[in-house]
Amino acid sequence: MELGRYAEAEKLLRESLDIWRRVAGPENWWVPNTTKDLARVLSLEGRHAEAEKLARDAIDVSRRVFGPEDPLTAWSVYNLGAIELARGIAQRHCHSCDKPLTTACLHPMVWTSRMMKILSRCTMIRVS
Repeated sequence: MELGRYAEAEKLLRESLDIWRRVAGPENWWVPNTTKDLARVLSLEGRHAEAEKLARDAIDVSRRVFGPEDPLTAWSVYNLGAIELARGIAQRHCHSCDKPLTTACLHPMVWTSRMMKILSRCTMIRVS
């Protein structure tokens, strides 16, 4: 994705997603993981509304199948935050504690175990 070949990346991710759904089923780990990556590519292409829908789908599947404390769930929440920041539409709040999440909080290198616990308890992310 760093090379800006988004259309090619999108095509390959969609193909991969289709294969994973057919071969492993809609709740296999690779389905929300690939969905998350596809959402990020769409966001980088400027297709934020479509990206947001896919990112939320990835979060829903991850939470339901793997639980709120699974790393894929946390990474999917991060991805949605990055998409919303790119779109410039929202300040994010943790629904559990109602504290703002900053762009620094959304960067994976800055996450602490405390932030991971806060994000994993979120059952809903509100846009204000």
